[in-house]
Amino acid sequence: MSFPLLRLPELVLGEILKNYDPKEKLFLVQTSQRARRLISKHTKLHTVKIRIVDSYVEISSHHELFFRILIETVKDHFFRSLQVHSSWRFNTVVPVRYQGYTLVSLWKRDDTSFQEILDLLNEVFRIKEVSFEIVQVPSNWIVPVLEHVNAKNLKIGSVELPTSKENEEMAERLLMASRGASCLKIKGFNFPTIHFNHFHLFRMDYLMFRDASFMTVENIVDLRNCKRVFLDNVLCKEVDMNKILREYMKNPGNLQELRMTYYGSTELEEVVKDLNIVEIEVIEGRYPKYWLITDNGIRFSVTKGSSRTVVMIRDT
Repeated sequence: MSFPLLRLPELVLGEILKNYDPKEKLFLVQTSQRARRLISKHTKLHTVKIRIVDSYVEISSHHELFFRILIETVKDHFFRSLQVHSSWRFNTVVPVRYQGYTLVSLWKRDDTSFQEILDLLNEVFRIKEVSFEIVQVPSNWIVPVLEHVNAKNLKIGSVELPTSKENEEMAERLLMASRGASCLKIKGFNFPTIHFNHFHLFRMDYLMFRDASFMTVENIVDLRNCKRVFLDNVLCKEVDMNKILREYMKNPGNLQELRMTYYGSTELEEVVKDLNIVEIEVIEGRYPKYWLITDNGIRFSVTKGSSRTVVMIRDT
């Protein structure tokens, strides 16, 4: 079927391809190199979202998942014993087998596999965004893949990662590569300090660090251009929190909400000491709510969400 189709004039081919769904196009480009070249000229026909979940690449269009590619890494001497149905050409030719709506692809390296799959999808479709959700598998490959996504100028959606067990250099690369994400959630890092001084580049809608003990006062202040910031286990005393709020009062940036959870005890009165307090709300059974006003007239409330959480929210 594909070969007579591909012999049609390009204008006619383009009109016919409009009726093909994304999955059909993805299979069609595998029929030949010529098919891939011709179809790639019509890459704007479908917009897709890519979501990498552990070892899967999930491809969605119009909020509907239509295909998954599972990545399995296999040593050279095991390839012959594996059941394969065919092969797919990415940047290299890879053995594959089919399991329902899932294509199982066999690779030698994780980072190479994700990069080559993204390259193919970017050639065939218009990628709206790429998201990552890593829970159960080692994430040592995630940094090269994120850097590859940035190099291709693709939008990063959400990035959700477990505790990083890499070295400090890789942790810094991870943070730098994630700077363009709209949502970033990281459980933590396996070392006490990270010398990362580029948080001022972050523009997330949502940022969460389950263990923010590595962050300095300056780091937290630099997050002012993120909208919602949730930091657990910050190593800040009352004077540190006061300094953070003082800097936000000078320039709140795009910040809408900040929640900092900490160990130890903190007196809220000391946290807001000498700041521009315009109102204090007192409700029985709750912590007092202090209303502050910034240098440019924006109101923020500051209170405790629990005995160990300071919450600052912009008035809307």
